[in-house]
Amino acid sequence: MQIIPVIDLSQGLVVHAREGQREHYRPLVSLLCASPEPSEVLRGILAFYPFQTVYLADLDALSGRPPQDEQIRLLGRQGAGIRFWIDQGVPSLRAGVFTDRYFSPVIGSESLQYDNLSILADADDQVILSLDFRQGVLLGPTVLLDQPAEWPKRVIVMSLSHVGSQRGPDFSRLADLMARHPDHDFIAAGGVRHADDLWQLQAMGVSAVLMASALHDGRVNRAIIERLTG
Repeated sequence: MQIIPVIDLSQGLVVHAREGQREHYRPLVSLLCASPEPSEVLRGILAFYPFQTVYLADLDALSGRPPQDEQIRLLGRQGAGIRFWIDQGVPSLRAGVFTDRYFSPVIGSESLQYDNLSILADADDQVILSLDFRQGVLLGPTVLLDQPAEWPKRVIVMSLSHVGSQRGPDFSRLADLMARHPDHDFIAAGGVRHADDLWQLQAMGVSAVLMASALHDGRVNRAIIERLTG
């Protein structure tokens, strides 16, 4: 199982995401870095463990503000050779913005509309779908849940109400989706509290886990990640 650290970018800084309430996010305070400046956060994360993939969430783009394209490019150059998953909603597919083979766009369901669902059918195999849930309700067109044939291979189950909390992952939702759609690779996002949560996700067959809080506050250490990733 792959562990993928998350960097949430907001107005030039990395912030601590909590339960999807973006208006209340505050600059990151972490054991891994001295400041919330994005390059410092990435440096601290990679010094902690040589992750092969990093998830970058552009909260400006997701909130309707100008996207942080240049900041993302800078991080891409800093982390040369690392795969970056770029979450800007639908804007992540803007032609010519991120053409480097090390960038993979994430399409979040919260950014989709009924009239642009065809974007999934037209996407290549680098695209990742994020099914975004808040309080158990899908954000975006609910018909998307009935069209798994349109999903790309990799699907994130983003439980926003669990992000940055002590609620634990949404195990039941993950188990249900994995049982009904075994041909997809599912990625858990939101709520990891400790190593036991990670062992349970691994036993379920989750392909990867997105994490932030438990890394930055030390609840999950390098030894745990090394055991999980083999």
